[in-house]
Amino acid sequence: DHRKYTKVMVEEVDRLNRVVTGLLSYTKAEAPEPDVWPVPDILEHVRTLAGSDGDTRGVTIELEPVREDLVWTFDRDMLIQALLNLVMNALEASEYGQTVLLGARVQGNSLLFTVTDQGPGINEEEADMVFTLFYTTRDGGTGLGLALVRKTAELHGGSAGVSRAGPDGGTVATLELPEDSKSQEN
Repeated sequence: DHRKYTKVMVEEVDRLNRVVTGLLSYTKAEAPEPDVWPVPDILEHVRTLAGSDGDTRGVTIELEPVREDLVWTFDRDMLIQALLNLVMNALEASEYGQTVLLGARVQGNSLLFTVTDQGPGINEEEADMVFTLFYTTRDGGTGLGLALVRKTAELHGGSAGVSRAGPDGGTVATLELPEDSKSQEN
């Protein structure tokens, strides 16, 4: 019985730690410190960070082709955390043998980051709700990850969203940074 209770206590302490850490990240994210960064390097860094989680789940994380000379201005740490949150959600939605695609492209006057999974897909009613602080659909979820993604996008003057990838499922998560956060495009 002691082992059972100890296990429950440790799990609850871990859960509370995730909630507190997420809240601190959410409230701390006040002012980005932008600089010019190469977009392909950021995507590769995020893939590397999430790689072991993908391997554990049997899910491949692939990078869509991105121009090697594409640079943009943003807060590197904030953006990496936001993209990592999107990738981790995509991994959670994926089944063994599926693929998560991570990409970025210039669209109009913005840089659009995308994370696409092959999971069951999101329904319309939940598409905007998932960015609400403390809203979660996962057992053990804190409801902080996607709220932080949206806050990061908004602090950069951009937006974040999710939509169904197609009629058979899958979800596309987006993080858009507007041209006024752009430094240069070669």
